[in-house]
Amino acid sequence: MNYKTPGVYVEEIAKFPPSVAQVETAIPAFIGYTTQGPKNEPTRISSMLEYETIFGKAKDEGGEISISIEDTVVTTTYGNKFGTFKMYYAMQMYFANGGGPCYIVSAGLYPSDGVAKQPDFKTSLDTLEKEDEPTLIVFPDAEALAAADAYQLYNLALDQSEDLKDRFVIMDVLGDVSTFRTAGPSSGPSGERLKYGAAYHPKLETVLSYSFEDKSVKITSYKVKNESGVL
Repeated sequence: MNYKTPGVYVEEIAKFPPSVAQVETAIPAFIGYTTQGPKNEPTRISSMLEYETIFGKAKDEGGEISISIEDTVVTTTYGNKFGTFKMYYAMQMYFANGGGPCYIVSAGLYPSDGVAKQPDFKTSLDTLEKEDEPTLIVFPDAEALAAADAYQLYNLALDQSEDLKDRFVIMDVLGDVSTFRTAGPSSGPSGERLKYGAAYHPKLETVLSYSFEDKSVKITSYKVKNESGVL
């Protein structure tokens, strides 16, 4: 303390440390496929750089992109449907929105055949049960599963949350309304399971860019007006 004027000052010095320690109130655990890194080992990270160092970047999208440029108008045509593996992009959004420490549980490398398998996620979910710190469970790549398989996975995560009573499941709505009603998350044997999760719908559009190999991007037309205004 700096004493700048005459007077009586009282400085209290605590003899004991604060009785309440500061802890994170929400520690999410993201379960999904990665391009590298340890499989089924819950790993605590605190930045996007740390994620990329340990688990790599996004899986490159397949197919080709055709780009036509006419003066200031750019037209992009994509040959295939965008991939359904969203783990990397979910991490980008999480940290871009101020996310802090979290856990990553890699379900393994991205499948070479492009087909997600529910047992991969279930095994990762089982390993997470031993971790005490995570309070949220998120499956960014669950939409790569068939809707019925994804909802079954969500029910397993809800079971874990109900048993441990220290975590909550974030879910996506997959399939149509009838699928959600017949195969969606259920209240379980106790009737209390659904209070341990929340489903979000509809999907959000973001400004994030998908990952492509440079060789898959082709410029099919490039026309720029000259000084006389002719293409």
